[in-house]
Amino acid sequence: MIKIRALNRDSLSDEDAPTIRREAQEEIALDMYNKALRHQCNGNYEEAVSILEKLLTENIPQLESQGGLPKTMSTLKYSCYFNVGNIYVQKKNDSDALDNFLKAADLDSSDVTLWHKIGTIALKLDRFRQAAYAFLKGLECNESHWPCLDKLISVLYAIQDTVTCLLYIGKALVLDKDYIKGHVVRKLIFESNPAAKEYYQAYNPDYILEPDFDGVVTEEDEKMIIKNLEPLCKRLNEVEKSFGPKPLPCIALPTALQDFTWVSLGKTILNLHNYITENKLSYFSKVDITKCMSREYTDVEAVPIENTAENSNENVIDAKPIVLPSTEPQTMEVENEVKPEDNFEQRRPSLSSENNNLSEPNCSQGEDNDEMDQDTEDQEDNSEQKEEKKRTAKRKRDLLSDLQIWGWHSKRKSAKKGKSEKDFTIQGALTRIIPSYLLPNGINIERNKNFDKNKGIDNIFTNFKSQLSSTSVNFEKYFGTENEKNDVTNFWTKEREHLDVVDLIEEYTVSLAKMWNKKWPKELISLYLKAYDKYREHFEHPELFNGLSSFEEIKNDALVTLMYGEIVYFYLKTEDKDKRKVHPTSLIQLQLLSTWKEQWQEDYFIMFVRIHWLRAYVLKGLSNHTLAICAYQLVI
Repeated sequence: MIKIRALNRDSLSDEDAPTIRREAQEEIALDMYNKALRHQCNGNYEEAVSILEKLLTENIPQLESQGGLPKTMSTLKYSCYFNVGNIYVQKKNDSDALDNFLKAADLDSSDVTLWHKIGTIALKLDRFRQAAYAFLKGLECNESHWPCLDKLISVLYAIQDTVTCLLYIGKALVLDKDYIKGHVVRKLIFESNPAAKEYYQAYNPDYILEPDFDGVVTEEDEKMIIKNLEPLCKRLNEVEKSFGPKPLPCIALPTALQDFTWVSLGKTILNLHNYITENKLSYFSKVDITKCMSREYTDVEAVPIENTAENSNENVIDAKPIVLPSTEPQTMEVENEVKPEDNFEQRRPSLSSENNNLSEPNCSQGEDNDEMDQDTEDQEDNSEQKEEKKRTAKRKRDLLSDLQIWGWHSKRKSAKKGKSEKDFTIQGALTRIIPSYLLPNGINIERNKNFDKNKGIDNIFTNFKSQLSSTSVNFEKYFGTENEKNDVTNFWTKEREHLDVVDLIEEYTVSLAKMWNKKWPKELISLYLKAYDKYREHFEHPELFNGLSSFEEIKNDALVTLMYGEIVYFYLKTEDKDKRKVHPTSLIQLQLLSTWKEQWQEDYFIMFVRIHWLRAYVLKGLSNHTLAICAYQLVI
């Protein structure tokens, strides 16, 4: 059937395009390879490499996509890599030559001459272990290939693999008992390490087949062999030294210290740390604080600080320090709070009471006993009313009513007239029933009257703050005074054997952490948070029980962590607080340290209160109210 189609060229479809058969593609590839060989024989290396690389990147992959390469094309691909490697050897491009030889070895690893070429080029590039591997692979192809065996012995002696070297020396002496190099190298190994002979004999029981050194080697031959081996050993030593640690540079400050204040010092240290990070330098590089990258200076002129009221109050936050609680016992109400407006008449009536009109909860136990007889008579007189109440519908069981049963035993008529006080919480009923000297932590009921009963867990901490003594800690004016200037000057001029940015970060954070009872400028708070982040990049929490860390190191780490937590939970706003958290590991570390009373000595009470007060805040933020209350009780 005759096809009718348009004569326009653009109308041709892919199905109508001519296709080249697989056999024709193979013929084209062979013709291109022969053409490249002719260019190579004529010295036209550029043309030859161009054709061979085109074969490797276009023609051969096209054949592979059609179901794999036949054996002839696989051999052609190997030959292309091999010839490209030879061309690069002629052009003295050893690195590219080695890469192409290795690709050829991946296709066919049975060519001993190819492995010899790889090992020889690897030696030129000072890749000694790669060269030893190539010579070993060559000997796997042919055990008696002498060029690989001879060069392998030299490389093994240079890299000081003495046992393997002795093994192949023995194989060489079996092939040629007059192998002078083998006798000399074996003698050098035994002289430098006498124990190697005994170890080698145990490693290779067939050593008895090796000929002994019978003195056939002259002194001149020995010197010549050693002279040939020395350059190889020196090259290996130089390569190994290049991989060793290099001397660290001495770094000057990117920005100079402007004045002797903790704010200025923090900016200088953080800029130095950022400079080292951005330039990928070592954090342990020595820092010369007497030099700046823009200029050199031997001293820093401090900006004069006037001790006026304006300067002292400027940029100073309202202090929210951790203050010590008073020693008087405290109490709190947490849960099961009931509003006064609740209708108590709807609760379950008491089993021994006539009605739900409750007397004063603060009646003494003696008054309760005096009224018991009168309560019994009242119960008999009002039996009709009691039977009527029993006929009413059952109401929801109320735990507070049950506690009132055991607290009052029956209806009590208060001796005092007036408005009666009611128990709105279970804790209130318990504190009325149980004598004060049996209450936990010596809770004083009278001090608890002013506690707000209608507020939840969030107000416990607020009420506790109001009960703390504001005079427990003496806050002296420090920032913006001569005391600050003197402290920063001592920090800056302190003599140190070695100073790097890690040391500066550590000393800076520890110094600020010890100022927890002072009013901080707002800018210093943000600087401390950044410094703490850098501090944690270099320092983990020290182990507490392995004995490798001194208590001073553990103490400083705890102070830095505690100061960070107090800033995050006591000073930051809610949106900023969500970005920063105290890690649970840090919290556990502090909790363990709060039990080290002997080590803290006179600082134990302060650290105990600070640690558990911080724990209470952290646990409250996690809505773990039970543990938060436990931590709170430890504080009070």
